[in-house]
Amino acid sequence: MIVVDKQSLDLAWVEAMSKLLDPDRASNGKTYQVVVRFPVGSAQSAVIEVVDRFLIEAAKKKPEAKILNINAVADTIFPEAFYLPTKTENPRDHLYETYQKKMKLYRRISREKETYFSRLTGSDGTGQNNCNQLEELVLKMKRQREFSNPKSSMYELAVEIPDSLRVYSPDKDRCIMGFPCLSHISITLNNDSVHLTALYRNQHFIRKAIGNYIGLSSLCAFIAKEVDVKAGDICCIAAHADAEINLGIGGKSRYRQLLEDCRNVSSFGYDI
Repeated sequence: MIVVDKQSLDLAWVEAMSKLLDPDRASNGKTYQVVVRFPVGSAQSAVIEVVDRFLIEAAKKKPEAKILNINAVADTIFPEAFYLPTKTENPRDHLYETYQKKMKLYRRISREKETYFSRLTGSDGTGQNNCNQLEELVLKMKRQREFSNPKSSMYELAVEIPDSLRVYSPDKDRCIMGFPCLSHISITLNNDSVHLTALYRNQHFIRKAIGNYIGLSSLCAFIAKEVDVKAGDICCIAAHADAEINLGIGGKSRYRQLLEDCRNVSSFGYDI
């Protein structure tokens, strides 16, 4: 088991990767029960840029590996560019409607028919799935925030409300290695802050993890903004984690150099 708790998501990723590359902690870069915790909105742009350059270069060298840049991965969980709370009258409606239109195009040009966000919002581009779990969760939390009697049992439930966003669908998801790797998202409203816990059945740490962290962080920030509370922490649990040292883009030595490059630009220094 690997447990990481850091003050920024990029440092958390660097430490998790470092431990996955340690043969005393992981076998061939793979292990189980990796728990990573960090505050929402805590990424250092300099470190993100280092990792992104690495991924873009790797994608050119090995296109068959389907390596995406960090923002592309993050957008599958939460499309930050479509959420415009200061520029649109109904930002949630604008977010959902814009993504629904995007998914129609996405389905035509890609073999992928869904994303995590499309499952959370019912925005698969077909118009057949109207279950918007995310909107229901926001409305439920907003209603709970209206209770003001601190002695009532209902208010006590409202102080700490565990709720879930379902991703895995047993009737549809029968491919062992395919979508979705993210199985479950649990949201907790605790006093005046909202926290997010995500469970991955399998997490690819080079190609996906740091983008996953950014997407989850953006999703939590969105919920906090709409419910009018503070954004808290992200806890990401990988039931199985893979450093992908056999991906064919450098292996352990190149990955260790990448982590060193991240440390060199980190404003928190080397103590990670």
